[in-house]
Amino acid sequence: MTIRKGEDWGRVAMVSQVVTAQGDGELASLVKCESEALEVRSGDTWASVGRPGPICPPTRVLQLPFDAVEVIFNAKSHVAYSSVVVRSPWRRGGWLRGQLWLVSLTGVYRARNVAPRAHPNDGRIHCDASMSLRDRCQAWRRALVGDHLPHRHVSLARVPDASVSSRRDVVVVIDGRRIGTTQSVQMRVLVDEWLLSIPFSEDGAIPNA
Repeated sequence: MTIRKGEDWGRVAMVSQVVTAQGDGELASLVKCESEALEVRSGDTWASVGRPGPICPPTRVLQLPFDAVEVIFNAKSHVAYSSVVVRSPWRRGGWLRGQLWLVSLTGVYRARNVAPRAHPNDGRIHCDASMSLRDRCQAWRRALVGDHLPHRHVSLARVPDASVSSRRDVVVVIDGRRIGTTQSVQMRVLVDEWLLSIPFSEDGAIPNA
């Protein structure tokens, strides 16, 4: 169920085992594992929940529902758990030139607060940017503290689905991993797709939306 503003987020559970993802790129292979808890120890998902320490079972944990994004291109379906980047190939400038689409589930990308209003369980994806090389570099630096917005060349949308079309091939990167090239991408939010576990606070506090 999508989180609403002011509601408690997550539930407390006692677990005796935990599976650990070392970063966002490992989530796709571990989310469906038969385990009581899944933690992540680095990357954007980890940063979005405050960089928690490791879980040491048996112990109580806070299990947080996270959305995901189904990414469809070239007649194949993929699932993103943190981010999707659609950009030009490196031979045409990569990140530095051409149209750039950045879709974030958590609002955090490479330690940058790219979508300050994002929440990992709000049923929305958050995108995108198109600007000059100089503006792009300035916005990237300012995104460290989330003050790159508003910007006349950055269009930030909070939507349940999105599509990208290009007359030339673009590269699709999911959770930091290059997946392939295409000219058309469709994306839609998968609400409450997985649970992230973090150590339960001794004072019993549960993060609010």
